[in-house]
Amino acid sequence: MLRYTMVVLAGILAFALVGGEAPAQGAAPGRTLVAAKTANVRAEPGTSAAVLGRIAAGATVKVTGQTTAGGATWYKVVLPTGKEGYVLGELLAEKGPTAAPRSVSRDPAVAKAQAALTTKDYAAAERLARPLAEAGNAEAQYLLGTLYVEGRGVAESAEQALAWWRKAAAQGNADAEAALGFMYAEGRGVPQNYDEAVKWWRQAAGRKNAAAQRNLGVMYAEGVGVPQNDKEALKWFTLAAEQGHVEAQTDLGFMYSEGRGTPRDFAKAAEWFRRAAEAGDPEAQYNLGVAYTAGSGVRRDFAQAADWFQRAAKQGHGDAPAHLGGFYARGLGVQKDLVAAHLWLTLAVARSDRPDVRKMAAERLASLEQEMSAEELEAARKTARELQQK
Repeated sequence: MLRYTMVVLAGILAFALVGGEAPAQGAAPGRTLVAAKTANVRAEPGTSAAVLGRIAAGATVKVTGQTTAGGATWYKVVLPTGKEGYVLGELLAEKGPTAAPRSVSRDPAVAKAQAALTTKDYAAAERLARPLAEAGNAEAQYLLGTLYVEGRGVAESAEQALAWWRKAAAQGNADAEAALGFMYAEGRGVPQNYDEAVKWWRQAAGRKNAAAQRNLGVMYAEGVGVPQNDKEALKWFTLAAEQGHVEAQTDLGFMYSEGRGTPRDFAKAAEWFRRAAEAGDPEAQYNLGVAYTAGSGVRRDFAQAADWFQRAAKQGHGDAPAHLGGFYARGLGVQKDLVAAHLWLTLAVARSDRPDVRKMAAERLASLEQEMSAEELEAARKTARELQQK
């Protein structure tokens, strides 16, 4: 579903510059991908093209083509409105839209099917799950639906996924209820209907399904399918976060940092960002880096900031390289290294989906090149080319 985007104060980024699902590789046209983070859909490939709309993190899109622009891969996608546009390839991932089962089944037969799914032996997962599902096992019905919605081991079919999930949901399977909510929210196999999405998520949330709790929080925060209510959003994010839902932990960080549904509390924001960051969420890692840079809720620590920015950048976060470039250029928290600074600033210009970040990174890059020797400049450009080709 939707994903908050933290608005980093331009002053923090300028301070650093001046004084974050594995990217999808070679996705074939017709493949359904999921947005790893909120992504702009542009009229033409290229970061300067007009924005037609946005794809929320976790939302799925159908890829209809692929091209290259500015040294980056761009996918042609179809928006729910029917319009076609282009999304930066690294923002889309080959990842199914539903979470894996929350725990290993107590039923040994179902557990074998789950294990096959985990190891990506999709044919075995389908072979093991189907007879169980046909015999009425709700967990197997949910698993079979997951295979259909992702096109794993079977032909992709939203209709078949819905059919199996309805069977499982009729038996009170919370994962299936949460999955049905997603299908209604995205309009996959059914007309888009936020009221129905909320209904299914509420049922699953009542059974302590963390993904459904988090999605309810998003709906209340955005006022989609329900009246906008930050306190309700905070409640559902908290319930999901306390169960270890990583995205909900990041969402809570945003709520506390912005004072939505609660008094603003930068210390609590940093703590929730830390939990999600330590679990590997690149968006949380980036925002924890911002917190350490600004001394927001934590003691200012450039070494810590650099570490978290580096972790986020290595996972493909678009804005983290800009901060790292500034840190290396000035020797903040790291040893001053103009070659490394050039590398990260180059990646920031190529990766960031924010015009202000790209502009500041490009300006700092041009200034930096005036300070570098010919040998340093050649080494930096060679490293950047090699990294972008990976």
